[in-house]
Amino acid sequence: WLDYDSHGAHSHRDGMNLGLFAHGLDLLPEMGYPAVQFGGWQSPKGRWYGRTAAHNTVVVDGKDQSNGTGETTLWLTEAPLQGIRARGAAMNGDQRYERTALLIDVDETHFYVVDVFRVAGGERHTKFVQSHFGALSTEGIAPEGAADFGHETQTRNFQLDAKATSGWWGRWTYEDLYELLPKDATVGMTYTELTNDAQGGTSEAWIAMGGYDGTESKWIPRLVVDRVGANLNSTFVSVYAPHTGSESGL
Repeated sequence: WLDYDSHGAHSHRDGMNLGLFAHGLDLLPEMGYPAVQFGGWQSPKGRWYGRTAAHNTVVVDGKDQSNGTGETTLWLTEAPLQGIRARGAAMNGDQRYERTALLIDVDETHFYVVDVFRVAGGERHTKFVQSHFGALSTEGIAPEGAADFGHETQTRNFQLDAKATSGWWGRWTYEDLYELLPKDATVGMTYTELTNDAQGGTSEAWIAMGGYDGTESKWIPRLVVDRVGANLNSTFVSVYAPHTGSESGL
């Protein structure tokens, strides 16, 4: 699914936020109701869930998106190729902000998603990818300690490879924390990054566990793709490949 607005009552600044359900799990989850139990609506943690950087989308210059509603420009519903494209320049200062997601069937139970995100303007474009609970490993990059993202976000432990090249990947091995899967079932996802001229690596994001009356929290791993430069024009390209059992994805 693809959400492409960023305003209105009870809304998040989450335009072009991509979601994905596969093999019994929500693999690109939305954070949900704000964690107001950690200091109230205007506290850093209370505001965090509504921030653009808390979602699976691209952040421009560290800022939250402006008010805006996107429009659908592509809609494909015939398997084995299904897809959607939406654009929403109003969310990005009237500059290009467009995402295309294509779901491609391999067989009756396997598929992959090709994701193309085009963004213009500003001096820093940062794409975040967060998934279900579990361990995240990477291959093809050599990330080192980097400056935190800042901008009052609930993020930490940034590890980036400034010389990352197209083709590196991250792989989640999921923890079925809420016992949603059949016994002994295992699910994972491989994410391949094909973007050129971008730093790549990992970070962590803070989340509250359970409902808005609970006090338990957790830091979850995320992937980061980061481009810096004057008057940027970026095309982020990636592939998501969920898998089960001992498979490793595409």
